[in-house]
Amino acid sequence: MQPNFTHFGPTVSRRLKLARRAIAAKDWVHALSELNTAAREESRNAEVHNLLGYSQLKQPAEAEKHLAVLEQLNGNKTCEENVDLAQALSDYRAKNPG
Repeated sequence: MQPNFTHFGPTVSRRLKLARRAIAAKDWVHALSELNTAAREESRNAEVHNLLGYSQLKQPAEAEKHLAVLEQLNGNKTCEENVDLAQALSDYRAKNPG
């Protein structure tokens, strides 16, 4: 008897690629859809949380949650992704006070 391999949808890697394209097109709804699905499939994927943080800069509290997860996964606050996301969040807040 041969194993039954059923395809359930794109891999996390494919979802990240689709999310990056959506982000480049500023299609935040599609980006978040792909990234949220990827996060459910691989909750400890730092790249997923990094892109989720960027995709949610207009919701700083949500972006901060992903920054905190990213810092926990990387084990520090000095990784390039952590620094870049923290700076993007700070820049967004400076331009959008309140």
